Amino acid sequence: MTLWNEPISDGEPLLISIVKDGNLVYNFPNLTDIQTRVRSELSKLQESHKVLTDAKPYTVEIHLH
Repeated sequence: MTLWNEPISDGEPLLISIVKDGNLVYNFPNLTDIQTRVRSELSKLQESHKVLTDAKPYTVEIHLH
């Protein structure tokens, strides 16, 4: 995430256009691609962060430059 006046990094945009002037402009991924991405992203999380019950708290920090 960057400020409006900072250079853009190699990350993904948080907002994308779906409809423009009443026309669909986004090609939605198919189910297989969605499943692949979800598995990939979930694999990046520690197992302790995936639990749904009895989750242990963890520290989140914000560093401002």
